[in-house]
Amino acid sequence: MFGNATLYDITTVNKILTYRFGSQANFPMIFLGIILVIMALVVMMDQPWIAGGLAIFGVALITPSKGFQIDQAQKKYRIYDSIFTMKYGQWREYNDLSKLFVNSFNTSQTTYSQSNRSVTAKKKKFAAFLKFDDGHTVRLYEDPDRKRLFAKLRQIAGDLDLKISDSTDG
Repeated sequence: MFGNATLYDITTVNKILTYRFGSQANFPMIFLGIILVIMALVVMMDQPWIAGGLAIFGVALITPSKGFQIDQAQKKYRIYDSIFTMKYGQWREYNDLSKLFVNSFNTSQTTYSQSNRSVTAKKKKFAAFLKFDDGHTVRLYEDPDRKRLFAKLRQIAGDLDLKISDSTDG
């Protein structure tokens, strides 16, 4: 849902904990954004309005991200989308945090050739969730490396004063 969680960022602003899931931009978008910013630098002296538009559009392609914020003082949380570092998302209220847990799941992808032969690649992944007392669950991270996922979760568990429940078989 949120990519492979390669980027991780936590900041505390006014007692609001922010966990960044990672960039929503894939490689072609980032590449195009960089090209547009370079083009803006090239045409800046001759066409400043065009350069400004290219630069804004290029940065807009590079900066989108997704994350999770929780305000424990006001008992509310949100999953946000961010562009130009501005966060958008609806705040939801909660009564209490229930648990932080990890599940494992298997993925498979089958590729067919022209001769109708197939190759299936199977992979085990791990996903981390935050569960609220009303039963609502928020998916935080997904990662094929269990140790890397648990390293991220230790920080969150410490911030939220929760124990990590491991329901994986590894």
